[in-house]
Amino acid sequence: MGDAPLEKKSHFVMIAERAMGHLRPECGLAVRLVRMHPSLIISFLANVDFVHRAKDEMQRQCDDLERLPLLSRIRIIGVGNTLGPVNNITDARGRLFVADNMVPDVPGAFAAVMADECYVDGNSVKWEPVGCKPTLLIGDVLMGHVIVPLKLQYQIPLLVWMAGAASVFTRMSAPAKLGGLGQYQEEVEATFADDKLRDGRSFDEIAEQTYSGSKWMSGNIVRVKGLPLHYQWEVSPQPAWLPISYLMYVAMISLLKVADGVLLGTVVDLEPEAFQGVIDFWGNDGKRDILALGPMIPREYFSTTDRTEAVSAVSEDDQCKDECINFLDAALKKYGVKSALYISFGTIAWPLVPTHIPTLIDVLLKLDPPMPFVLTTPGSMLAPLPGDLRETVQASGRGLIVDWAPQQAMLSHPALGWVLTHAGGNTIYECLTQGVPLIAWPLFGDQPIHALWLSQVVQVAYEFVQTRTGKGAQKAYRGGLAGTEIKGTDEALREEIEHVLALARGEDGRRIRRNAERARELILASVKPGAQVSEHLETLKKYM
Repeated sequence: MGDAPLEKKSHFVMIAERAMGHLRPECGLAVRLVRMHPSLIISFLANVDFVHRAKDEMQRQCDDLERLPLLSRIRIIGVGNTLGPVNNITDARGRLFVADNMVPDVPGAFAAVMADECYVDGNSVKWEPVGCKPTLLIGDVLMGHVIVPLKLQYQIPLLVWMAGAASVFTRMSAPAKLGGLGQYQEEVEATFADDKLRDGRSFDEIAEQTYSGSKWMSGNIVRVKGLPLHYQWEVSPQPAWLPISYLMYVAMISLLKVADGVLLGTVVDLEPEAFQGVIDFWGNDGKRDILALGPMIPREYFSTTDRTEAVSAVSEDDQCKDECINFLDAALKKYGVKSALYISFGTIAWPLVPTHIPTLIDVLLKLDPPMPFVLTTPGSMLAPLPGDLRETVQASGRGLIVDWAPQQAMLSHPALGWVLTHAGGNTIYECLTQGVPLIAWPLFGDQPIHALWLSQVVQVAYEFVQTRTGKGAQKAYRGGLAGTEIKGTDEALREEIEHVLALARGEDGRRIRRNAERARELILASVKPGAQVSEHLETLKKYM
């Protein structure tokens, strides 16, 4: 009897975004795909400065026996050189999108991969041909500015990855009548073209004001399937409009228009109504794949609640890892299980009002009994902490302020009770996978939508609303049209923090925790072999 024929190789391309809340789950997705499909090779295009992080994340996704065979089929290609300046043109349409230094070099790298030719990347690594040309492109939802031209030129099937809730997808891309921003560019351009509607405003002013104040949204009230009613200005709780914001949102909408499907980092049973809402407006013709692939975290986190050696042995900075985990170990001994608070605003986000974080810390330092906390500060350059605050926290013995923290390891630690977060898509699902309840402090983008869903729909979180400033400081739709007044003072924020933390440590907090644990159960059931996530992953075989 002859040898069995070798399975024919397949080749996918992935284009990742550099922020850790995007890069980390995309690394997990790459590993999950090659694990499931033994003949698959992935060319993973990553920012040249973040290749080392991508390698670390993929290492963490594998156990010892599978690490070499799996990662040998993922080619992490570093793309880009030096970071260019943002072009300060007052009309957003003429501004260069160079906030990401990989952008200018993506077309060349992609052309070489598509032609299955040699390519020398930004780290001077030479990549040999794979032996087969790519049949699928998977791209991050924020990389539309580079992916759309590639899709149009090569006509390769395109699936968009988005780590977040299905309701966010609808809010950011559906037409206005369904509560979405899908007609955002059309409205901005129509307003600018009309002298009366323009009313002397610049294009950028119109772009910013329309984002949270569309004239096409009836009564200022947003109606999205799977979400409670809310005012449209609640999508902008902070005045965080950036020079490239208009292009970013337009690129995202353009990307979804040409995509052949979307990959969501959620599970259907956690938000069935919202998932059906995506199908209703975006996939009802049956021509697009709408797949829920679940949180992209190491397999160990799906099988344990307490920290184990396998889970905590992360490859992030060892000193930071030891410092944070040791702090939680000490908190466990002194204060017991679920006693500590972890505070993180992600890689690039940070509250913009300089007094807000000091107010939070002042409340935490005065709590009785204490609530030990770890605060991570990678985005704090946006509103630097007072010079003596780190020393004050350190001296108190109640807290720890670090530049970076091993988030997944901390979430699995038995001392951790709550996470105060910006509510980015990746973070919230990492929390729910561990059954950890949240306190949401959203800033921009998908975050306020996630905060609304977490606090009002699945009820696994509280949300701070007295943190809102600018246009977002108008009343919040909580309890009906009369809403909740946003006072905009440090004292109002202090009162809200004290109130929420008191709730979190009482009977209502136990209710929220039970809901978070129920969410965890739904996620774990969905990712079991043969369950919903496996079924959706099987759909990708048709692209091989």
